[in-house]
Parts: sequence; C-alpha cells; structure tokens
Amino acid sequence: MERVSSEEIVIERFDSLPCSLRTFTIGGIVADEDDFGEKEFGNGSCMDNSCSCTFIPGEPTKETLEKYKINEEEFYNICEELENELYVSSCGLCS
Repeated sequence: MERVSSEEIVIERFDSLPCSLRTFTIGGIVADEDDFGEKEFGNGSCMDNSCSCTFIPGEPTKETLEKYKINEEEFYNICEELENELYVSSCGLCS
C-alpha cells in the first residue's frame, strides 16, 4: 500500500472561525476530523472573548487507517497537526 506523504495532508482552518476546518484532506481524500479525535470546548464564551478549543487525539482504528491509506505513525502525526491547528485560546471572533 502506497503511503501518504506529509505534503499530501492539507489542514486549513477558517480565518473567522478558527475552531473549524475549511479544508482537511489526506492524499486527496476529504477527511473527517472526528476519525482522529474530538474537539473539546472550554467553559468560556465567544461573547466575552474567553472561548477556547482543544483537539483531543483518539486511537487509530483499522477502518481509519484503511480509509486514508495511512499507518499508525502517520495517524499520530496527523493528530499532532490537528492539535496545533485547532488549538484556540480566547479568540472572541464569534462575538
């Protein structure tokens, strides 16, 4: 099975909604962030500039690895990229 290179992973978030992804593809396949973990929102509010978001990585499943043609190491690398891109602290852009 041919592996996905890091250049084939595209993760872009919205400028005005940094806790959401505009583009997420792996090897040209439209990807679902839920296949890699989940977002956890803090107790703050967008209305008072204290909102926050953290991506919590999940565990690789056989289905996810096959769907995106990746191995476990690539799965965890993608999770790390999602953690970096989806981390938001006190953005206040929704207000």
